[in-house]
Amino acid sequence: MTPLTIEELERWMSHYFENPQLNKVPMAIETFVKEGYLTNDSTVDSVIIFLSFIFRANPDQVSLWLKSLENLSEPVITEIGKALWFSDTAEAQQSLDTIIAEGSPAIKESLEFLLQESPPNIEDLPIASPDVLDMLWAAFAATGEEKYVTRLISALAYVNQDAEPHLSSIGNAARWSLQSNVDKYESVKSICTNQLNQQPQEISLILKELLADVNQNL
Repeated sequence: MTPLTIEELERWMSHYFENPQLNKVPMAIETFVKEGYLTNDSTVDSVIIFLSFIFRANPDQVSLWLKSLENLSEPVITEIGKALWFSDTAEAQQSLDTIIAEGSPAIKESLEFLLQESPPNIEDLPIASPDVLDMLWAAFAATGEEKYVTRLISALAYVNQDAEPHLSSIGNAARWSLQSNVDKYESVKSICTNQLNQQPQEISLILKELLADVNQNL
């Protein structure tokens, strides 16, 4: 099995909800592993979320995809286990049970700790860091569902929180990511446009500004 190039991976991941191409899933996982996406703190959470939605939507394929992977490190196996946990299906639980049964004590400890709780809904996570924004975009890329974009839009309320720099930085990160993705996805542009009359005034004003900026650059 030949891994995807980084360019192929990013293109496939960005447009997965538009064109899933399930035959590329095992190759994509190979690339995630090879390029360190599952061990890099800046990428691992969004990759876990992205994979979890693919696992959830295709439960009958999960065990076959995982069987094609070989010689994985303990950290990578643990992160794939987290993606299975997030997907929250009976089939994923079976694969997770196998990983725990066959894995090292460290893998078993990490994953059994997770299993003490049910996985959260991604859209309900508090937006306490830019990492959550990345997770929401990963959920959107995997599903195309509007609720993940509207959750991101809610973070625009932080933009003018000058007295709290941490929140302001999250708000501005949300604005930048929305503007970037409005330019990339017609569906995100449509969602943002439809939200103009549904959001509080402070958020609507920011949405108008970023939509105007995108239209000006066309």
